[in-house]
Amino acid sequence: MAPPVSIVEVFDKLKQSVSPHDAVSFQSTTLQDVWKAAWDIERFQRERQSVQTMRRIEPFLFAIEKYSK
Repeated sequence: MAPPVSIVEVFDKLKQSVSPHDAVSFQSTTLQDVWKAAWDIERFQRERQSVQTMRRIEPFLFAIEKYSK
């Protein structure tokens, strides 16, 4: 069985996959921005009748919010 992956390893992998331009954008992105984007995506999908409901991502967003405090 593989050892668990640490959050540091995951963060380092994410940093390697993000462009310098996006890294600058991430620095000023708030959790409120993420919630708004998720709701915008759901609305866009609903309009095209291909909705993936927020129920799938809400637990993750709530966890991030709790972790950030």
